[in-house]
Amino acid sequence: MSFEVFEKLEAKVQQAIDTITLLQMEIEELKEKNNSLGSRN
Repeated sequence: MSFEVFEKLEAKVQQAIDTITLLQMEIEELKEKNNSLGSRN
């Protein structure tokens, strides 16, 4: 595999990791909101 292809693959993997990290943070926020709404009832 050429180095160029490897670099592109690495960039895509990094992008996926960044996306997953953002989604995890959003999930945590939603869980907190959900808990606060649940405790109101």
